[in-house]
Formats: sequence, structure tokens, C-alpha cells
Amino acid sequence: MRLRKESTVLTSLFLLLCLICCGTKGPPTLPGQEMPLRVSQLKAQWENNRVVLTGRVFQKDQGKWEIQGCRVFHVRYPLNSPPCEGCPLGYDDLREIRGPVISGGIFRCEIPLKPEKGIHFFQVRLMGSGGVSGPASDSTKVLVDNNNTE
Repeated sequence: MRLRKESTVLTSLFLLLCLICCGTKGPPTLPGQEMPLRVSQLKAQWENNRVVLTGRVFQKDQGKWEIQGCRVFHVRYPLNSPPCEGCPLGYDDLREIRGPVISGGIFRCEIPLKPEKGIHFFQVRLMGSGGVSGPASDSTKVLVDNNNTE
């Protein structure tokens, strides 16, 4: 009789812990759909105190995706300590640019940013309606040395 009472208590505690600790409770939702549009041939250049990002966008499904803007990722490394070739880059700066960024298959985006000395890397993702993001572009880099840019 005592064993049965103890097993009932242990089972009840176990179920209570499972209910409390099993994660977020909420209605089931489908995972977000990824937009297939991607910026290719991304290039960056400094103009005054802003970076101008340009590239091309190939769009298979004409008119299906409405572009609302883009997300720009940025990281700066010191000139004397660049990341190794092929190493993942630790993007720490994210900016959301809302508005038109594509015209006739050409991507163009301007970001206010002072040209600090170092190696600046950029990557972009197009944004669709509802916050849907496209795949990441390739990275591009700009060297800034004593306010001269390359």
C-alpha cells in the first residue's frame, strides 16, 4: 500500500515537472516562409558619411514578392587583425532599411555610417511583407585606412 502511494506521488511530481518545464505554450504555427529573392554581386563604397550598397536581384516569380526594404549586417575588424579567409564573420550591427531598394532588378541601399579605420564587411537580406526575409547575400568588404577608402 505504501509503495503504491509513493509511486502515485512520484508520478504526479514527474507529470507536474513535465508540464512546467517543456517549453513555450501557445497555439501551433507554421514556420515562416523564406522569400527566394537574393542580392547577388553585392558591392559597397563610401560616399561622404554613408555606405552605398549595390547589387543585382534575380526574380523568378515576377510580382509574387513585394519588397519592403532590407536588413543590412555590418562588422568592422582592425586592419592589423583581419578574419581568416572563409572564417565566419561575427556581424554585430543590424540595420533595417524600409522603403524601395530595388529598381529594375538593381539593388541600391544607402546607410549613414562614418568611415572608421578598419576592414568593414557587409551582407544584406531583402525583406518582404510580414517581416519575411530572403537568403543572405555574399559578403562584401571595404578597407578604410586614414580616411582613404578602397
